[in-house]
Amino acid sequence: MTKKDYEAFAEILNYTYQKSAQYLKKPDRLIEHLAEDIATILAEDNPRFDRERFLTACGMTKYLTEV
Repeated sequence: MTKKDYEAFAEILNYTYQKSAQYLKKPDRLIEHLAEDIATILAEDNPRFDRERFLTACGMTKYLTEV
């Protein structure tokens, strides 16, 4: 996979996460878990993968501070 692929995943997850926050009182934890699972797969694909940077790009900064 390429950096463009990683960025596309992050963009899609961020968009979906923001939309869920717009329609729900609390953003859907399912999307957060999905982002975590995708990050795990990407990290297995690339040992230099930056999990925190990816999750931040997905819009999961609040989630990162809670963990």
